[in-house]
Amino acid sequence: MPIPSDADFDRIDKQLETWQQGDIIRSADLPFAFVASAATPLSSAAQQTDAITGDLLVLVETVEVGFVILTQTCDVVRSCRDRPFLELAPLVAAPTLIEETRRLKRASFAYHPAAARQGQVVDLDRTMTVEKAVVVGLNYEQGLSTTTEILIFQQALAAKRARFAFPDDFVAACSRFSKRVKDKAGRQSPEGQHLDALDEIRVFASDWSAPTVSLNFWLVKRGDPATADWLRWTAEWSKLVDASGRFTAVTMQAATLDDMTARDHVESHHLDFDQLSVPARTN
Repeated sequence: MPIPSDADFDRIDKQLETWQQGDIIRSADLPFAFVASAATPLSSAAQQTDAITGDLLVLVETVEVGFVILTQTCDVVRSCRDRPFLELAPLVAAPTLIEETRRLKRASFAYHPAAARQGQVVDLDRTMTVEKAVVVGLNYEQGLSTTTEILIFQQALAAKRARFAFPDDFVAACSRFSKRVKDKAGRQSPEGQHLDALDEIRVFASDWSAPTVSLNFWLVKRGDPATADWLRWTAEWSKLVDASGRFTAVTMQAATLDDMTARDHVESHHLDFDQLSVPARTN
């Protein structure tokens, strides 16, 4: 293969100097590509790919509606001599998941306002690395235009990469509470309205490995429903957490971010009911 000239490097750097994390690439010329086993293709895309059977690797390509740049802006704009790669994630049509994704309820996806306007979210379970020269000349649009939009997108990326692995017995202890939240959120009932007023649920334990553990749940609210009765619902929800085993005490309190200290937030963990750590197999 030819060696790029200085002019080639400069041309690529010039075209990418205004690009940033969160920008969107929409082009039928750029497929999503991943490697699968020809002997054991796991995804439907891999299973539909023609390949010689046997213990071989096969490159699978799929057509996507677009991609979002995950690479941090400082590395996007650095010279391709030193930083030749970009990390991309595909956009997928999922209009019913947009609100849950916006509220960080779906760790596998990221909310992106420009994509959301077209009924799409960012699929963080599938990422692809390409050289910067690949995207030069493709249809490109600015993705994130305000500080708030940037922060929301970065929070989604952080939630995916730094998600806390809750112990298996905690997952089991929270199963009734988890089900209740999923069943009641979004409904036009007093309980549903209280759940919809929450931005997130966080949980604190001083020592997750201790023989007995006290749990404190922070119900981080962005406001109050028309008829607020947080004491009633926090008392009812706390009873849904099984305290018959290692978790011997459960408290819940509704609070705004202004009510919490920095320590409260840093030492607690975001509770994502759709993506709790899967209990280990027993067989």
